[in-house]
Amino acid sequence: MGNKRNLSLFVLAAVLAFGMTACSGGTAKEISFETKVQEEDFASFEIPTVWEKKNSLSSSEFLVYGPKETPEEGVYSGISIAINVTGKKVSDINTVRAQFEANYEKEIKAEVPEAKNFKIVSYKADIGDVLMVSYATDQVVITQHYPLIDNAIIAISSTDAGEQSELNMDEVTKHVVDTFQLKGNESE
Repeated sequence: MGNKRNLSLFVLAAVLAFGMTACSGGTAKEISFETKVQEEDFASFEIPTVWEKKNSLSSSEFLVYGPKETPEEGVYSGISIAINVTGKKVSDINTVRAQFEANYEKEIKAEVPEAKNFKIVSYKADIGDVLMVSYATDQVVITQHYPLIDNAIIAISSTDAGEQSELNMDEVTKHVVDTFQLKGNESE
């Protein structure tokens, strides 16, 4: 699954979304794991202290984070973050959600025929409006959070491989979303 599939899902999001004004401020929710601030060129956010950036999978536009101890082969739980600064504002959350509802399942099924349990939910976070979409296969659950921020399309994706882990991937992903701060994103 990995990098190629997550990147193609980001491309799907880029086609469907167009940017929107975000709320800022607030604090992250209480969590059950220790975190560290991850500073990247385009953003900062918090990840679990037991995680690291996976340099072999990351690029300048696509970043991957996961447990420091991961198997050499196979799928493991982790998060990827993709960003595309568009310079355009996006529609409101209801419009973006309607676009996903019209296309998401069909687009995913075209790439992952065994996909099931599709979900599309919108919610408010400290960063602003967020669209969450997910699907499952027999092996993993893929969840993507799209914080809608002026002038950028951001996809924060998690893969939950279900291996024995002390961390809840939903909690980790939502914390990354809650603490995400885009650098140099000035609305015009």
